[in-house]
Amino acid sequence: WDDTSGLYLPSRILDLMYKAFPDPGVYQDKFALLAFVSVEDFKTYYKAQDEKLKKLYEQDSQRGKWSDHELYKYTVKQLIEKCVKLNIPVKGAKKVALVERLAKSMGISEPAARG
Repeated sequence: WDDTSGLYLPSRILDLMYKAFPDPGVYQDKFALLAFVSVEDFKTYYKAQDEKLKKLYEQDSQRGKWSDHELYKYTVKQLIEKCVKLNIPVKGAKKVALVERLAKSMGISEPAARG
């Protein structure tokens, strides 16, 4: 216990609670009390975590969908070069987004969703 710094910080307790109880249901007020936060802060934290997980899921779905595409074999640098040649915006785009933009602009079909 002595080696674990910040063990009782509210953020650490909330993280653990979210992992153990992703849907706290009627126990929100009790969990908030255990984490030393208000019920509103507890709800805000859970909502933020839910949105974060949803976004990660969507990113993973896109990555899985496009990872088998023929353009995905190229490096990010090569994809950026191809995008620049075709006047496709590249600023801040990750590999999956670059592959998707290139495929759409080149008229290459979108891969079928995995399932």
